[in-house]
Amino acid sequence: MRKLIYPLIVFLVIIIAFSILTNTEAFFQNITSTLNLWLTKVYPSVFTFYTISSILLNTNLFNKFIYYTKIFFKKLRFKDQISLNLFLLSIFIGNPSSSGLIIESIDKNAITINDGNNLLKVSSFSNPLFILAFLFPYSIKYAVIIIFVHIASNIIIAYLMNRNNNHTEIENISLRFSLREIINSINNVIHILLIVSTMMVFSNIIIFSLETTLNFLKINNLFTLLLLSQLEISRGLSTILSLNIESLFIYLLVCFTISFNGFSIHLQVINIISKYSLSYSKFLIFRIIQCILASSLFLIFALIEKSLI
Repeated sequence: MRKLIYPLIVFLVIIIAFSILTNTEAFFQNITSTLNLWLTKVYPSVFTFYTISSILLNTNLFNKFIYYTKIFFKKLRFKDQISLNLFLLSIFIGNPSSSGLIIESIDKNAITINDGNNLLKVSSFSNPLFILAFLFPYSIKYAVIIIFVHIASNIIIAYLMNRNNNHTEIENISLRFSLREIINSINNVIHILLIVSTMMVFSNIIIFSLETTLNFLKINNLFTLLLLSQLEISRGLSTILSLNIESLFIYLLVCFTISFNGFSIHLQVINIISKYSLSYSKFLIFRIIQCILASSLFLIFALIEKSLI
C-alpha cells in the first residue's frame, strides 16, 4: 500500500500544478467558493447540531428521552447506555460530527477506544435534512425512501454486530449541568469545523485539478463523472442528479453516494479519529457494507413501489 502512496502524491502535485498554471483564476475562485459554502451552509448546521447534541448528552436530557422510550431502543443491544445514545444522536447530526462526539466521549472516559471503534462502524450518517434539501426539488417520494434505507442499513448492521449482547440496560439517570463541559464542547466543534473547512478545500482542489486535467485530455465520460462524484458528497449529488439517465438508476447512485459519505468526509473523519488512532480501515469496510445494504434495500422498495403503480 505504501508503494502506491508516493506515486499518488507525485500525481496529485503534477495535476494541481497543471491546473494552477493553466487555469489560475478559476483555481483560486474554486477555493473561495468552497470556503463560502463552508461558512454559509456547513458552519451553521454543524455548529448547531453538534452543540445541541453535546448538551443533550452532557446534561443527560437525552438519557431521559431514551429511558421513557426504552422499549424500542434496548433491543439494539449496545453494551452500554452511552454507546446507544451516541448511535441514536449520530442519526441526526451526521458525520463528521458523530465522530467528534465519539472522540469527546473517549476524552471523558465515558467509552473505551474499543467502544469507539465499534461505534465508528455503525454511526456514519448523512443528516436527514441535508438529504431532504438535496432531493426535495426532484422527488419527495425517493427522498423519503433514501432517508429510510440510509438509517435502516446502519440499524441492521448495528443489530447484527450486537446480536450476542444482552438488551441494553437503560437507567433513569439524574439530570446534571456543567458549564465547563459545554465550553469544552464548543471548543471541540470549533476544532471540527476547522478540520471540515481544510478538508473541503483540499478535496475540491483535487476535484478541480482532476476535472481540468481530464478536460485538457478530452476525457469526459460517465465513468469519470461517477468516480469524481464520490470525492465530495454535495458536489457529487449535484452531478448525479443532473445526469440524463434512467431516474431509478440516478436515485440508486444517490443512495450509494449518501451512504459512502464522500472522500472529503472520510478525510475529515481520519483527522478527527487520529487523536486515539481509531481504525479508519474498519470504518471504510463498513461504509462499503452500508452502501451495498442501503442500495439493495432501496432497489427492493423502489421496485415494490413501481409494481404497485
